[in-house]
Amino acid sequence: MLLANWFESKLGMVMGIALGLSGIGGTIFNPVVSWFITNLGWQTSYRLTALILVICILPFSLLVFKFRPDEAKGEQAYGHIVSAAVADDAQAAGELPGIESKKAYRTPTFVLLVLVSVLLQIVAALVQHVSSHEIAHGLTLEQGALVVSGIMFGAAIGKATIGILLDYLKPELTIVIYSAIGLAGWGLMAVATTPTPAIAAGFMAGLGQGVVLVALPWVIRKSFGQRDYSEILSIVSMFGAVASAIAVTAHGAVFDATGSYVPSLVSNMALYVVAAACMVIGFRMRPFKEITKQAK
Repeated sequence: MLLANWFESKLGMVMGIALGLSGIGGTIFNPVVSWFITNLGWQTSYRLTALILVICILPFSLLVFKFRPDEAKGEQAYGHIVSAAVADDAQAAGELPGIESKKAYRTPTFVLLVLVSVLLQIVAALVQHVSSHEIAHGLTLEQGALVVSGIMFGAAIGKATIGILLDYLKPELTIVIYSAIGLAGWGLMAVATTPTPAIAAGFMAGLGQGVVLVALPWVIRKSFGQRDYSEILSIVSMFGAVASAIAVTAHGAVFDATGSYVPSLVSNMALYVVAAACMVIGFRMRPFKEITKQAK
C-alpha cells in the first residue's frame, strides 16, 4: 500500500524490487534464526529477533515512512497524474482518483481477482508440504530442504523480475509467462525423483509465485485506482488468506487419503491455468483506466 501511494508509474518495478528483497531476506535469515534457536534456545532467539526488528525497522517506521505524499507540502508520488478528467474530478471532490470500494465490489473484475487470490493461495499452500513430498519420492530430508530453498530463491527472483516486466511488457503476456513457468514447476515436481530436477522444479514453482505476490496487487491497483486501493487489496488478500489456511490442511488430507501429493501437484497445474485466465480477463475488464503523464 505504501508503494502504491508513492509510485503512480513504475509501480511494478518498485514492488518487484521490494518484495524480491523480502524473499532474499527470508532466504538469509531462516538459517540464521535456526542457528539462534539451536545454540541459544528459542526464548533467547525470540528476544534477539525482536531486538533486530526494533533496531532495523522501528526507527524508519516512526521517523521516515509516510503513508502517502502530502500535496500541501509539495510532495507528489513518482509519475503523479497531472492531467485527465479523472484526476480533475477526483481533486475537485477531495478524493484520490479511482473507484469507490462499494462500487468495486460489484464489478466482474473484483470477483475474478478474488478468485485468482483464492486459487493461487491454494497453490502456494502446498509449499509447506514440499519437504514431505520429496521424502516420499525417495529424497533425504536435507535434499527436500534444498527444494524448499529453491522455491524461496525462485520466489525472490520471480517477484523482482515480474514487477519489472509488468511495466515494460504487455501485462497479460507477463502474467501468462510466469503462470506457465509456475505450472511447469509444479508439474516437474510431480515426476522428479532426483535432487537436481527437483530443485529446478522448486525454483520454477517459486518464480510462478510472483503472479500472486506482485502481479495481483499490481492488477488491483491498475483496475481500481488509488482511492480505496488499501481497502480493496485487504479484502482480496483476506479471501486468499482464508483459502490458504484451509488448503494447507486439505493438501495433507489428500496425502492421507491417497498416500501421495501428486494429486495436489496436478491440481496446482490446473489452478494456474484458471487463475491466469481470470486475471487476464479481469484486467481487460477493469473499470478504472488511468490517463496519465509524467509531472513536469
